[in-house]
Amino acid sequence: MVFLALTPVVQRQQLEEVFGGRNLLLDPNLEPTYRSMLGIEGEKPLDCVGEIKESRMAMRMAQEHQPRLSKYLFDLPADYDFRELGPDHMPIGLHNLLEKKLDEL
Repeated sequence: MVFLALTPVVQRQQLEEVFGGRNLLLDPNLEPTYRSMLGIEGEKPLDCVGEIKESRMAMRMAQEHQPRLSKYLFDLPADYDFRELGPDHMPIGLHNLLEKKLDEL
């Protein structure tokens, strides 16, 4: 989930460097895991990987930058906004950085 969540807000090359030069979203061995996280098939792997709608939003944002991810087909309500889910416990510096990146999208 971390790679998926960071894909829309971190430069692809930088993110891949953190993960050993690999794009985990394009790893065919992880496709069943992503399909589960997105609620396409199977059951969501663990509670700690985020809600299905959160995963779908992250993937939708990632698909805008990586067309090869369009193989993941799912519905997402047009009015879904993950920023309205409630309070978080994210450090303010990280929160501000992510908000800035999201506003740039």
